[in-house]
Amino acid sequence: MRSRRIALTSAGVLLAGSLVVAGGGPSYAIDGDECLDINEVGEPGENDVTQFAADGSPASALQVAATQQRVTELTGKVAGDGVTVAVLDSGVLSTGGLLDVEAGPSAPGATRTRDLVWHQGTLLAGIIAGAPDEGTGSPVGIAPGATIYDQRIYDTGADDDDLTQVDADALADGLEAIAPRVGRGGIRIVTIGVRVPADTPRLRAAVERVTERGAIVVAASGERTDLDAESPEAVFRAGEDRAESTWPAGYSRATEEEDAIPGVLSVTTTGAPGDGGEDAAPEGLILFSSAIDVAAPSRGAVSIALNGRYCSTYVASTAVAAAEVSGVLALLMTAYPKDRREQVITRLEATASGATRVDPATPNTRTGRGVVQPFEALTRPLSPDRRGALPFGAPPEREAVPAQLPEAAPDVLASTRDNAVWWGLLGGGALVVLALLRPVLSRRH
Repeated sequence: MRSRRIALTSAGVLLAGSLVVAGGGPSYAIDGDECLDINEVGEPGENDVTQFAADGSPASALQVAATQQRVTELTGKVAGDGVTVAVLDSGVLSTGGLLDVEAGPSAPGATRTRDLVWHQGTLLAGIIAGAPDEGTGSPVGIAPGATIYDQRIYDTGADDDDLTQVDADALADGLEAIAPRVGRGGIRIVTIGVRVPADTPRLRAAVERVTERGAIVVAASGERTDLDAESPEAVFRAGEDRAESTWPAGYSRATEEEDAIPGVLSVTTTGAPGDGGEDAAPEGLILFSSAIDVAAPSRGAVSIALNGRYCSTYVASTAVAAAEVSGVLALLMTAYPKDRREQVITRLEATASGATRVDPATPNTRTGRGVVQPFEALTRPLSPDRRGALPFGAPPEREAVPAQLPEAAPDVLASTRDNAVWWGLLGGGALVVLALLRPVLSRRH
């Protein structure tokens, strides 16, 4: 793996958004999905990526620039250096700010065209490892030193009879293809921005295979769809728990029949206040689930489009949030290269904004343990053991420095007081003796 900081050559940016949430049949995308359109744009747009980021992008909210700088100060390396992240999606364009991309062989039947026709794979890869803006230094990828391993598993998220969409078998194919490359010297993080509604034995076995080899599988928990209003996923209902319809994200939670799969992280996104409409309300956007582990803001995340230009997500997306969490994990792995998978996950979860709950046994179906805090995860003094457990009830470890007692000020009258005390004792003693001898002396006279 090589450390690198590649600059983007394009100065343009168009505001766009992307989500893919795949079902057993055709995939579907949320309205407002415009990042794909940038592939047809010949000139830069009016908006500047730096200005958009300054207005409140996830990079700003998550303190990405400060966290990356701290990694470099601690290690002398670029965040993500030495870490390979597999992106199982629609394919990654190796261009612009994404030159450190290793392409894996497509599984048989996974694709019907060599062309990249759907933007999500490139979008997620850019959020994970896109190089910073050459002109301003503004961050694009959270872990720009990471290597992206591109494992394409479908062609498009749109309805197209001539192209492939995601299903459980295609996802399992991709996982089986990367499994031999998973390990300390290979793939350590697997990013999955799609979901399927069915838990199949083959998909579960494929996820178990890559996690048993030490990988962290970061999976999007999924959004609502434009299905018929009678669908349980179409409209939020109080007490909703969609953990058993969002796979492979659902593997992070145990069911009555199966144990949870260690190493699977289910990621959701925060809402998009200020958008108006359904996106402004979390219940109108994401699927509530007891399998959710952590959350990340996603609307406005800056990445790279299929033509190599900047773009940013137009709406909130759990797929984008999963890519952000993957980038944070890669960053932590650079800073703590000796950590096992469980230790890295503990650093992420223990520092999330909602990590402390009144009743830990009650899952938060909205944000899990809360919104990830990369700078806290990097800098808070935690000592998880090899299983990822923290000392029970122990406060954060800090170097103990004994308090020094203040030195007494010089007492210039000390000797005078000491002499006065002695003279007083001697004088008092003399008076007592004289008082005792007075009757005797009086009789003699």
